[in-house]
Amino acid sequence: MKFSILDRGGVMNEDSPSFIRSADEWRPLPGSINAIARLCNLGFGIVVATKQSGLAGVAEALAHEG
Repeated sequence: MKFSILDRGGVMNEDSPSFIRSADEWRPLPGSINAIARLCNLGFGIVVATKQSGLAGVAEALAHEG
């Protein structure tokens, strides 16, 4: 499988100086969700690179919404 490694802040979502604590605080950059969907449709797995430890909780919340 092919993978695309994406940085969270400034690539997938608006960069924030504060800690993002919930899915409601996470703001995708325009076009980023469609671009990630296109990568998935092309057979790429998506890997998110981040130093923010709380992202796991946000990703889990988003997965349950989808």
